[in-house]
Amino acid sequence: MTSLAEMGEARARVLDYVEQTHKAGGSIAAAISWFNVQYAARRLPKTLQRKAALAWQKPRDCILTESTYGKWVKQRKERGHSLPLVRQKEVGSQPWHSLAHSIRQRSPKQKHKAMLAQLHKTYPDISIHQLRRLYAVIDKELAQ
Repeated sequence: MTSLAEMGEARARVLDYVEQTHKAGGSIAAAISWFNVQYAARRLPKTLQRKAALAWQKPRDCILTESTYGKWVKQRKERGHSLPLVRQKEVGSQPWHSLAHSIRQRSPKQKHKAMLAQLHKTYPDISIHQLRRLYAVIDKELAQ
C-alpha cells in the first residue's frame, strides 16, 4: 500500500503533467487522454511513469478520468493537496465505553441493537458501527 506522502507527490506530478500538456495546447480532456495513452504505452518520463501508479488508493490500471482529475484539482484548491481524507482511528476511552462494557457484562449474549438501545438512553449520538468496533477491539484484546 502506498503511503499518503507518496500518493500526494504522485497526484501532484500527474496533475502538473496534465496541466502542462493542457497549456501546450488543447483541452483538458485531450490532455487527460494524452496522459492515459502515454502511460499505457510506457512513454511517460520514468519518474512520472512510476509515480502515476501510486496516485490511487487502490491498485488499478491507472486510467485518469475527467471526473477524477476534476476532484483532485478541486481538493488541491480547497485543501492545498489532493489527498483523500483518511479517517483517524479513535484514540483512548470514550465516556460511553464503561456503560457499554457494563451492559455487555450483565448480558453477554445480548444483540448489538439491544445494547445500542440501552446506550441511546444516555448517549444518543452513538452508532451501531461504533459499538461493533468497540466490541471488536475488546474481543481482539481478550483473544491475545
